[in-house]
Amino acid sequence: MRLMKAILACVLPAWAAKLPRSDEVKAVLVNLQTGSAGSSCPENQFPVVNLTVEGIGYHEDVLPGAQTQKLQEHLAGHPDWSIGKPWVLSLTAESSDIKDREFGFAGGEGFMVFKVPRAGRKNIVVTGSVESLAEHTRLEYRGNEVITAPGAIIFTNVCLRPMTCEHFLTQNPSMCKDGLWSPKPHPEKVTGHTRNTCCQKIRCEDAAPCVPQTKYDKRPDYSKTFGSKPDQCCLPKLCTGSVCNSSGWEPKPGFHILGSTLSECCTPRDCDDYTCSARSVKKPKRYDVQGQAILQQGSTDEECCDPISCSHVKCDATDEWARNRSATVGSSLEDCCIPLYCAKHTCEPASQWEKNPHAILGSSNPSCCKPKLCKDFKCEEGFALRAGAVFGQKQLRGSSSEECCEKKLCKNWKCSDPSKWIQKADETSQDIARHGWSDEECCTPISCSSVDCVPESLWSPRCLVALTL
Repeated sequence: MRLMKAILACVLPAWAAKLPRSDEVKAVLVNLQTGSAGSSCPENQFPVVNLTVEGIGYHEDVLPGAQTQKLQEHLAGHPDWSIGKPWVLSLTAESSDIKDREFGFAGGEGFMVFKVPRAGRKNIVVTGSVESLAEHTRLEYRGNEVITAPGAIIFTNVCLRPMTCEHFLTQNPSMCKDGLWSPKPHPEKVTGHTRNTCCQKIRCEDAAPCVPQTKYDKRPDYSKTFGSKPDQCCLPKLCTGSVCNSSGWEPKPGFHILGSTLSECCTPRDCDDYTCSARSVKKPKRYDVQGQAILQQGSTDEECCDPISCSHVKCDATDEWARNRSATVGSSLEDCCIPLYCAKHTCEPASQWEKNPHAILGSSNPSCCKPKLCKDFKCEEGFALRAGAVFGQKQLRGSSSEECCEKKLCKNWKCSDPSKWIQKADETSQDIARHGWSDEECCTPISCSSVDCVPESLWSPRCLVALTL
């Protein structure tokens, strides 16, 4: 007998797909060990076994005949195994195979189909609707290629049970979150796939939503009402105009504001929004230790203003007014300050500024004068406007060649006779652009000493003769 098993173990992978389907053969193809789903899988209808899957082909059963019959008997006696009802299959798959393998229950196009990834261990959970009667239910291999590797796949912790509320709520995350229902405790232990089986109604007494008490009262039927939100269990308290009856407060904008206190019904009046009378000026701002302005609350002169004093008027905020030392009472520039007129201001330097005929108050060039810009000046021959005269946010000021112009660049000058002159390079080793606009400034003369008079039979060097007149 041992010899026979050894022979089968050696030759089985090559011809396993040709074996007849029988309980005796399946006992070899699928090795069974007593397994345990444990208390973690209540209502498990799958036989409690560990499966080693090997040597089976397309649509062959994973369970031997006896175990398949046992599975069918369990399901036939279960009230929830009927077409269309949701069930959950969970298991741990450990594969040493070189390919992904697909399994599932027979029925329709197959249901609760799952894939075991190659060469690894994975916890698998799959849900699906029942598509076969109990007497036809079989767990089968749904791949096209025969599983030939010994001990290719091992299934443990196999659990088949009706859908639990845990899975139902996972698939329906918004269920039981409408304020009237909440999930039942321990949904993983509750079988169900509807709101009525997986959720429970919330009582107002348990949720206690009527807070704060300054905004809500309990409904008369509070103890008998279901809900968890104020609009389901409570009566709102609406703000009344009498709450904000103070110079320091005003009603919040809008209708149906909830509350019965100043902070809920009112907003503080800010002195910044108040206009002091003719004989008053705003009180100076105060700041906390963090440098933040402290709210000055009120809507009267007494709360927001001080008697008029010229000390509050900032004459030197611009260059148009100067402090009038003899003025002590007032609230305006005219009351407390001396006007500075542009007529008394001299626009200097005259080459860069000129009088602005429309300016009246001021004591500086920007207030009283118009700039003379170099972009309006025309440079003489050989000169160009300086950088910044035309482009830039602050254009160059001036009205003279010295202020506005500079010699053009030699790189833009073309030597008059290429046979007598050659372009000079930029100045110094730092490649500074050379300024100039003539052959003498921008070009180097070519010396005759550098020219060979060849052939000598036809040419001879010219002699330079100095003539004295």
